[in-house]
Amino acid sequence: MYLFERNPTTTVWEQTDKLTASDGVAGDGFGVTVALDGDTLLVGQIGPARPGAVYVFDRNPITGVWSETDKLTASDGAPGMAFGEHIGLSGDLAVISMRDDDFGTDAGAVYVFRREFGVGWIQADKLHPTDAHANHGFGVAVAIDGTRIVVGAANDTDCGMYCGALYVFERRGGPWEWVQTQKIRGLDIVEGSAFGRAIGLAGDVIVTGATGISIGTNPSAGAGYVFELVP
Repeated sequence: MYLFERNPTTTVWEQTDKLTASDGVAGDGFGVTVALDGDTLLVGQIGPARPGAVYVFDRNPITGVWSETDKLTASDGAPGMAFGEHIGLSGDLAVISMRDDDFGTDAGAVYVFRREFGVGWIQADKLHPTDAHANHGFGVAVAIDGTRIVVGAANDTDCGMYCGALYVFERRGGPWEWVQTQKIRGLDIVEGSAFGRAIGLAGDVIVTGATGISIGTNPSAGAGYVFELVP
């Protein structure tokens, strides 16, 4: 994992560090996905021989040095489940996907971790959609901002195979209880659209990609969709 910072004098981006996992082995795939918020960095590792993990690095505010401070794993992980394939970070909350099979092969799940002072990161919840099914691909993309989580399921079948959908979760009913509040799909989504393949979230605005959507006579040209929360 390479880190770059912009020199305030020259405005040039310069490499400042190179990070590796403390227990890395051949084929681990460390760095398959990353998330950064302030002085905290998450790095995913999904090597096929292990269940997958997310490494936490924190930057010392005085020295500027990055150090590995934690390693996150799923409470029910297993080899090949690819825990850490997609991750999101917002303050003291992290969301991490895994190819979970609670509802069938590759149904998918998203784990919520929170950071507690003096304790570190702990698993707080495990999210599934209300209509989970095998090969759903839930967790193919994730995003978190504050008390809202958005999860993509590019294999959702509401309008045919690989139609795709987004699921919105809000923190409700308790300090760490997450509830599905909406399922979103683009108005022109059809079979094969793969809607929800990538996600961005900022406050009340969601952006997502549909890599399989056709534009005019161009098959699988892809498109981006923007959604806003209506008060």
